[in-house]
Amino acid sequence: MLMLNQRFFVLLLMLMLTANDAQSESHVSLREAVDEASVLFGQGHYELYVPLEQLGLALQRDGLHAAAIDSFRRMQSLVHREAGVYSTLQAQSIEHIIRSQIAQQKFVAADQQQKFLYSIIVREHDGADPEMFAARRRLADWYRNTYRYDEALKLYGESHRYLSLQGDKTLAQTSLFLAEAETLYLSSRCCASGALKQAIEHVTAVTDFESKRRLRLDYADALMLESRTQAALRVYKQVASASEPLLLGLRNAKEIDEVRKKSRPGYNPATEIIQPARRESGWVSHNHQQLPVTVGSPVTLCASEFATIYDMKDFASYVLDVKVHVDESGRAQQVNVQGNAPSSLRRYVSAVAKRSRYRPRFREDGTAESAVLIFQQTFPGNEEEVLTDDLSGWSSLLARRTCALIDGAMLTANY
Repeated sequence: MLMLNQRFFVLLLMLMLTANDAQSESHVSLREAVDEASVLFGQGHYELYVPLEQLGLALQRDGLHAAAIDSFRRMQSLVHREAGVYSTLQAQSIEHIIRSQIAQQKFVAADQQQKFLYSIIVREHDGADPEMFAARRRLADWYRNTYRYDEALKLYGESHRYLSLQGDKTLAQTSLFLAEAETLYLSSRCCASGALKQAIEHVTAVTDFESKRRLRLDYADALMLESRTQAALRVYKQVASASEPLLLGLRNAKEIDEVRKKSRPGYNPATEIIQPARRESGWVSHNHQQLPVTVGSPVTLCASEFATIYDMKDFASYVLDVKVHVDESGRAQQVNVQGNAPSSLRRYVSAVAKRSRYRPRFREDGTAESAVLIFQQTFPGNEEEVLTDDLSGWSSLLARRTCALIDGAMLTANY
């Protein structure tokens, strides 16, 4: 079986190296290529692997995910035929399937595929193999994005132990600490700043200056969000140049709920919010429910809370001018909100602005001073782009996932 695996791998590698990555053919021509290969070599021949992948990816790009999964399943069956049901060579087709399942909001099916992918890696590789590190990290990120924070942190810890045994202090270690910090933040646990501090200690000499500076700013922002103001200001003074104040946002999911209560008179979560159904595995069930849309920039809110009151198409016409007086400790001293949005939206944005923490304004010498932050709050009707996983975006990311949790749905993974 080992020799068969090696032979199949070599054949696949040769086919993939000779394949043209820039596919411009229509679905029809790609299907014809699959049919021709089937006639020439047979339905179960490995020569179908690359044509099937090209067809599946083209269908996936065009949003035809059910048809794309059919092609990826056929790829997977070729591997099963040639190399066995548990061959790691099927990893590529499984990853393609997962992407389409996520796009279809079939999270339970995607979860099963994630676990199967991890299981075949475990069968094939020792715990100290690099492949196991990559598999742990992928599954941990999936758990983080599906609210299973305990499981994610456990796998991150195992990944740390692997890198420690390797004596690895490269960017892989830094990236791992950043992912762990985000998980701690999203789960409203203390302390994301601790993981970021460790990330700073593992930054390598080859890392460029700007990346190091950004990481230190992330660390200071985390300290500020944790209300460790003096520690944050000390770090800011080391790395911050002349700059205007910056909105960091609310600290955790509990604060988002508190703001929502204050901005909506008569708010009663017991009657107005659908509590998420939970499975034994502890993650949110989304069956037959649409993902909630979060709207608003730079303050993010749950659109579903207002969907029954306002036509979502009207959101694009709402604009608020927000003025916040921020002191040298990063706290809002005075907030003024003006604009054409309904009173409930004005109250929400005002409450967020008052409860949020800020990066204060800095002079050229790095010392903080009070200043006025002015921004325009918009309410786009369409779903915004997925945020990057940097700290400055964490508050909005937290709000998005809190919206999903409250609505009994699940946010798509950044897969």
